[in-house]
Amino acid sequence: MTLGVAQNKLDRISQALPEDVGEIHTNFLCIDKDSSGRIGVVIPSYRRPEYVEVFLKSLAKADLKNTVLCFVDESEADVVFDEYPGYRLFKYLDSQGNDLNSDQQCFNLPLAKIKQRCDKDSRCQGFNSFGYLKSIMRPPGELKDMSDSVCGLYVKEDVAEAMGMIKEPTPQRTSGVETAVLIKEFEMASVPMIKIFKRKHGNMFESLRLGWDLLKDILACEYLCCLDSDTIVKKDWLTQLHRTHRMIAQKMSHPNFLLTGFNANSHHILEEHDSYYIKASVGGVNLFYPSRIYSALRPSLHHVFWDHEMVNRVRLLRGRFFCVRPSVVQHIGKQGLWSGRIYDVALDF
Repeated sequence: MTLGVAQNKLDRISQALPEDVGEIHTNFLCIDKDSSGRIGVVIPSYRRPEYVEVFLKSLAKADLKNTVLCFVDESEADVVFDEYPGYRLFKYLDSQGNDLNSDQQCFNLPLAKIKQRCDKDSRCQGFNSFGYLKSIMRPPGELKDMSDSVCGLYVKEDVAEAMGMIKEPTPQRTSGVETAVLIKEFEMASVPMIKIFKRKHGNMFESLRLGWDLLKDILACEYLCCLDSDTIVKKDWLTQLHRTHRMIAQKMSHPNFLLTGFNANSHHILEEHDSYYIKASVGGVNLFYPSRIYSALRPSLHHVFWDHEMVNRVRLLRGRFFCVRPSVVQHIGKQGLWSGRIYDVALDF
């Protein structure tokens, strides 16, 4: 690609992004003119440099022919918490368990609506910024430190006073500079990259939407993919995903499906085949699909449970869920940012 064409693409990307999005780094000189078969991979990141460093070392060894990497980092982004009268806000803390509502009941509801539900429910002692209503608040010493996430805990004034939570300290947060520096310094020969460093924190779903919009609309990627920044990958991970997708698509009469390279333990296997599994569901650690169905999936990208909703939208398209066998992606995170559960691992990696 010539310098002039690369500059044109950068200009189009800059115009497509919000004015306050932040810092943008690009390298398009090595991108092929022919976009046929091009794969666009979005990699959201938020702090946790100990995982990001291992992830980047793993990614650097991978074969990424005809691929564009799009990093969207929020490690240094400002986090703004809403505040509500009658509630005490405890930033970067959570009270685990004792939820009055399910994941599905958090969908599509702004936090102000969650607050209204808590106001009206005498059983509710408060809620967290992910939308979970809490019937019981844990004592101050048992609150979960969420300093590497964006979770805040809202506790009704009378409950907070009765439990001595008024002066609960905000956990000390580490700087996000280290993660941002790791990503800024990461390069791979002949692999074009977009690196976006956001000023304002949104969430993972916003980062994915931002990246996939650019990769589909401006860089004309035929396939879209996401990959968590607390994973490790095999050298041929993306080649295997591409090859397996094409093979399954040729077999199916309705090729609207999601493929993953991560065989999550929590998602049941329905059928076993030589080179892939048919799964009951898939999660957002790693997904691969053709960009032609992105417009049908894009409305999912508005909530922390975006991957649940994306699965539901694929079901509406009469689609199914597949996983490369054996796994080519492994999760190395010890624990979820917003949950207390141990992260899933792939036993066949």
